[in-house]
Amino acid sequence: MHTRGIHTFCLLFLIMLLPAGQAPAAPSLDEIMTMLPDEPTSVIGRSIDDRAAWDPIAKTASGKRAIAAAAKLAEKPIDAFRRDLYMEYFENGNRSHFQSHNGRRWRHLRVLVMGELLENRGRFVPAIKQAVEVMCSDPSWMLPAHDRKHVVVDGKQNYVDLGVAMYGYEMALTRSLLASRLDEATRQLIKDNLQRRIIDPVFDTIRNPEKSPLRRRHWWQQTTNNWNAVCTAGTTGVILSTVDSKRERAEAVASAMDNMTRFLAGFTADGYCSEGLGYWNYGFGHFAVLRQMLLQQTGGKIDLLDDDKARAAAKFPLNIHILDDVWPSFADASPHGKPGSDLMTYLGWQPAPKEADAADTGLMYWTMVALFSPTAGAQHEHVAEHARRTYFDQGGVMIVRPGEQTKQRFAAALKAGHNAEHHNHNDVGSMTVVLDGKALILDPGSMVYTADTFSSKRYTFAIMNSYGHSVPVIDGQLQQPGRAAAAKVVSTEFTDEADTFAIDLTACYKDANLSGAQRTWRYDRRGEGSLTMTDHIQLKVPGTIETALVGVDDWRRGDSGVLYVRDESGAALRVEITCAQPYDLVAEKLENPRHFEPVRVGIRLREPVAEATIKLMIRPAAADEAAAAKPVTITGKRLTITSTH
Repeated sequence: MHTRGIHTFCLLFLIMLLPAGQAPAAPSLDEIMTMLPDEPTSVIGRSIDDRAAWDPIAKTASGKRAIAAAAKLAEKPIDAFRRDLYMEYFENGNRSHFQSHNGRRWRHLRVLVMGELLENRGRFVPAIKQAVEVMCSDPSWMLPAHDRKHVVVDGKQNYVDLGVAMYGYEMALTRSLLASRLDEATRQLIKDNLQRRIIDPVFDTIRNPEKSPLRRRHWWQQTTNNWNAVCTAGTTGVILSTVDSKRERAEAVASAMDNMTRFLAGFTADGYCSEGLGYWNYGFGHFAVLRQMLLQQTGGKIDLLDDDKARAAAKFPLNIHILDDVWPSFADASPHGKPGSDLMTYLGWQPAPKEADAADTGLMYWTMVALFSPTAGAQHEHVAEHARRTYFDQGGVMIVRPGEQTKQRFAAALKAGHNAEHHNHNDVGSMTVVLDGKALILDPGSMVYTADTFSSKRYTFAIMNSYGHSVPVIDGQLQQPGRAAAAKVVSTEFTDEADTFAIDLTACYKDANLSGAQRTWRYDRRGEGSLTMTDHIQLKVPGTIETALVGVDDWRRGDSGVLYVRDESGAALRVEITCAQPYDLVAEKLENPRHFEPVRVGIRLREPVAEATIKLMIRPAAADEAAAAKPVTITGKRLTITSTH
């Protein structure tokens, strides 16, 4: 699930002022109570009664679009909850049908709310009330994939997942921002639902972390991935905007701060996010929302960015950027993924737009941050694409770029790491190669999620296992999952002209016959640039050896030992294959229904051997040179292409 980033609050100036070092000691519960307002507030956003805030926005182009969208939706009732779609997950594993349907329903409510906040004429209030009544009658606000044994939709238990946290905070904002326009019965209906679905279950595990019957359901409070940030931000927003007791609100703040210590532990010290860029947008985006909540609630006394790990994590999209408009798609990311523009603006890495988009239909609390958080102006830091390299020495990833004052547009992302990362793929040794703003050889990214995606069947999919990545198949074995399946960095060498990154892949393969597997990349900035990848594999007795390239779908054959890969823009790479043994090229399109389907070209030695070195030199190719080469016929099945050494 991916949602839009966060707009216009530019933090760079604040970040630069933060002292180096770890976060200060957490304040006590009594100290937090002195920081909080006496009454619960919306935390983020402005009440409908604050016309000085809303009226200027209503006059903007996006404000007018938002009002028009609300007027259109007000003419029809909100769709009903579809239990049949919800239950599809338990029947056949499909989670997309319900999530699409339910997402449209919540969008319906937020469009109406935004329209009323902007117009302030009362004409959308009846539709809002009707939508609230329908949504509060839903048996579940949860995503079905997270409803274990469908106990929530069956009314047997309530607990919090990503959906409950996000949608619950949207409902809390509806109640708070429209407090003077909603009748008492509607406001109480919302409060009762928030109490039952979120507040009571969350406090049960905050106060009884070891004994609560929900402790396993609320595993996200202890985890180090995006779930912690998303669920903590949503539930804390609900509590701060709904609960009367200041002490209980302080308990929620203390718990949120504790949770975020664990969330940040999921990043390496150098700021690498193994979940991938899309989940950085989602997880760190909610960390930023929570940071803004606590900053505003405590008058600036609690700042989650006052921490080395948080500052490093905030810079992840700057450092992982390859070149032009391309970022790597390691883990469950998209091959076309980018950092959320609004979140980049919030963090100060790009200038704020002239006008925030009031008509955006992303999560309402993100729109509130966009519209009303102050900005530090035009001070910002651009993505440092002129830097020659970024090396995440803790995360095991290297980005190599052409450097300053060059017209060369050839760069790469090279991955070591291990096979127990968040949203893990068995992909140690994977890479992305970029030319002229196009990723031609790449990591395939994610699949459409089903019940099998996060099950024991995860690594039966080529997109998830090592077969779908540009890594070797050794003695018939794919890489194994697990923390022990890790690359060992053998050496690095950095100069102005070239960078070398050598890794040992031996531990990634559970093969008693394997003596050693080493991959060495050498990126050369001279001339048009080149990337040479050399695999040296040793077996105790002869066995099969294959390496591979995974990329876009237009592959062509040149002279003996030469391949080309190109896209519709004409950008093309030439691959020169050097190997002492005869080999075949085996090309196939990897199945990935309703998602990007890459082509894998295997370079497979014809005969079993005890030792082999396969060298691939990748460099830019002239468009006419690649176009003149013979296209490779690619089908959904393996196709052996006649190729001689």
